Amino acid sequence: MLPKRSRKLQTWKGALAGRQDDAETIAELLRREHGGSHRAVKQIISMTDASERTVKHWMAGQHGPDTVFFLRLLTPPGDVGARGNGRSTRGAQTCCCAGSSLVS
Repeated sequence: MLPKRSRKLQTWKGALAGRQDDAETIAELLRREHGGSHRAVKQIISMTDASERTVKHWMAGQHGPDTVFFLRLLTPPGDVGARGNGRSTRGAQTCCCAGSSLVS
């Protein structure tokens, strides 16, 4: 609900209140699931098609992944349908719902 006295919305004081908190939380989850080794970086690179430097920034908590990369992190590795036809999509804009009947 909107506040009646001021025009600004109040900041949310939930678990993920800002970008830095998001980045630190994602970094912690990545380290917990994959570890902190160079092999973990390579695994995340193969899952997301992101650069090595970008993944290292994610794991250090300097910034979080963009939406496309975040969705690729959430997609199981064996799910080819969400990544297209199995080819690398580095540099190309793809949509996971391109083949569905909802897109006209």
